[in-house]
Amino acid sequence: MSVASGEHVSAVTVESLVVALQSIRGVGDAAVEAILRGIATQNVAPADVVAMDPTHLQRRFGLAQAQANRIADGLPSVGRHAEELVRQLRHSDVAILTIGDAAYPQRLAAALDHPPAAIYCHGDAAMLRRPMIAVANSNGASREARDAAIAALGAAIECGFAVVTGHNRPEYQDAALAAYRRGSSCCYVLDRGILTVGAATSGAGLFPGARIWRDPGAPGSELVLSGCAATMPAVTGSNQRRDAIILGLASVAIATHVRPGGTMERLLTRAAQVGTRIAWIGPGQPPTSLRAQCPDLRALESHRDLVPWLG
Repeated sequence: MSVASGEHVSAVTVESLVVALQSIRGVGDAAVEAILRGIATQNVAPADVVAMDPTHLQRRFGLAQAQANRIADGLPSVGRHAEELVRQLRHSDVAILTIGDAAYPQRLAAALDHPPAAIYCHGDAAMLRRPMIAVANSNGASREARDAAIAALGAAIECGFAVVTGHNRPEYQDAALAAYRRGSSCCYVLDRGILTVGAATSGAGLFPGARIWRDPGAPGSELVLSGCAATMPAVTGSNQRRDAIILGLASVAIATHVRPGGTMERLLTRAAQVGTRIAWIGPGQPPTSLRAQCPDLRALESHRDLVPWLG
């Protein structure tokens, strides 16, 4: 791609355009998605977008004037930076799946009000077509609650589910261990850009504390996924965005510790609304507020009851 100079503008691809747009300060997923949908439905080439002035961007894609101005002004200045990022992504075997692509997980597109315009994937992207299961707990779960979740994951893995989890909390490490110990597959969702976590694409593993190390030749597969721009650091709110993506990918969510009125309760409520099956595994009972907002939630006494419920 060469956004910086017109002489190579025909080399612009959808992927390189996305990287360039996400490099412009103040341009969010909504604007990138509007442009991607326009490219898909209006016979607009990526190179055409680079050449558009603010008025054309506004009219063609329905952008606000401020966004159109940022894009028209910003694309020429970020071109060389975007080219370098595309090279780094290719060198690291990172694929970019844009919304509207056949390979983009449709479950995620349907589950979120504002799904990522692009997801960056390193590893076994075919995992996105498998049924996935996630643990959806609030912070501060007891050891007993964490063990109940691990046991439930083990039962689900035996039923053919892949695990989808985060990468930088002990609870996420629990989920990854449950998958690895059974030679199963694990998808990690990052709360930052995929190029900011060197271990995500280096093969060194995402848990430097060394409790997890997986032989590359072991059974199962890995996928590292980010819905953030490639070099975006973790910022306020990005952990909630990550958790929303995890639940957007999962067809089943297990909960063993949810704080009433908290973020995880809100995310589970949204997940239930779009058809995610939610199981509460003891100890204890789910909060009354969670039951009220997720009427189809199934409370199970132990992980042994999960397999019949999964069907």
